[in-house]
Amino acid sequence: MKYLLFFSLLFGLAHTKMIEAIKFKDLVHLSPEVATTILGVTKGTLLDEAQLDRGIKKLFEQGYFKDIWVEEENGVLTVHCVEKPIISNIKIDGFIESDEEKREEIMQLKKGQIYDEKSLENSKQRILAYLEQEGAIDSVVEVEVTRLKNGSVELEFFVNEGKEITIKSLILHGVNKLDEELLTDTIANNEAQSFGWWFGRHNGELKLPELKIDPLRMADIYRQNGYLDVDVKSPLLRVDFNTYDAELSYKVTEGVQYKVKKV
Repeated sequence: MKYLLFFSLLFGLAHTKMIEAIKFKDLVHLSPEVATTILGVTKGTLLDEAQLDRGIKKLFEQGYFKDIWVEEENGVLTVHCVEKPIISNIKIDGFIESDEEKREEIMQLKKGQIYDEKSLENSKQRILAYLEQEGAIDSVVEVEVTRLKNGSVELEFFVNEGKEITIKSLILHGVNKLDEELLTDTIANNEAQSFGWWFGRHNGELKLPELKIDPLRMADIYRQNGYLDVDVKSPLLRVDFNTYDAELSYKVTEGVQYKVKKV
């Protein structure tokens, strides 16, 4: 946050100055009436430097400004505002180009919004997080910011989607009392099978968000079969980033099988 107050040079004995008028220059997002209320100074009162300082800080907290400074001449306060630019256009290359509504939902960035670097960085991270959930690892997002003559900016996103990871091997350590196929049929992440594109076959595509849920699915199958003390640890995923092939392994402690003795 940056602001400039020229009290010592411009105001002189400021505490004796009566405020005759308050003017705003280059104010766009707020009306002068609202800005004056936030500033907390009133026409017809003595100038209070401390109150003016607090008011300028409150104006900055609105999120619209890059810079604010105040000048005083003959009792007239002129508040100079340098506002953050508006996003006039957003271009996307390589990311959900056919579904603008879904893209805006993910990026949380759209035309007409105030531009700032923090919002831009957050948008990039949301794109990367979405691609990672879709199984695309090592994705890259770059943004070119063009400042236009009217003071607005144009953003152009270049998205290089990373490669999808394929599970080549699925290992279930400690599974002895149940058929492994009974377990693998319930989980989302399975090793690639031949003709994986065919209905009912597994293509081995890594579904990253499902990795947290798959252990619960396997544990549920065990409990349905009487293994109430089963413990399925979080999976271990080993990825070869030269080939983007992966080995996925689980450690399972089955426990004993409970049986109903008498009803």
